Amino acid sequence: MKIYHYTNLDDWSEIKSGEDYGKDPGLIPLRRIGKHGETWKNSATFCLLEPEPEQWKNNENFTDIWNKFKRNTGRLLLEIEVDENDETIKVVDWANIESALNRGEDQKKAYDKYWDSKVTLKEYLKNKNKLNFSLPEILITEHVPMEKISVSNEQPRIKEVLEEEGKYAERFIDNIKRVPELATWLKNYQTEKENRKELANKMKLR
Repeated sequence: MKIYHYTNLDDWSEIKSGEDYGKDPGLIPLRRIGKHGETWKNSATFCLLEPEPEQWKNNENFTDIWNKFKRNTGRLLLEIEVDENDETIKVVDWANIESALNRGEDQKKAYDKYWDSKVTLKEYLKNKNKLNFSLPEILITEHVPMEKISVSNEQPRIKEVLEEEGKYAERFIDNIKRVPELATWLKNYQTEKENRKELANKMKLR
């Protein structure tokens, strides 16, 4: 199955080469999972079950969580092929942390609760309704080799920038062009955008 990870456009070449950290090409679990206890001792690559999960985009209990997520992640969407039976891949509920942050509660207890919420990916997929995670995120604590990683054909966060237009969007296209794997996506997006403009102009003339 596929899961999804956002990274910076500028980091893609380093992921492919492995040069930046002297490691094999691929995704290295560099970011500490949390700030206390076991979460501080362990690192992971953080992923989502979908490019834009509804639970994160429109969560009635955490109305600004998707904006917070976007402020703290890159725009390039990667797809990672994983075995759902891999017991090293865990799913946790970020809501444990977010609730504590919103209420000014003890973060150490919140991180302990967050860590204790973890289940294997297989268990989560089988029992997700029963588990009822509010903000599920996936933790990969092992190296992910390049053969399991690809640039997604969906790029919602890049599209967001280009839809805004203006000078920043124009400069951002230069960054996109540094990722060869986005060439087809960019061409298709620009064609689709031109078609929309033509259609809009025709509608005005009616």
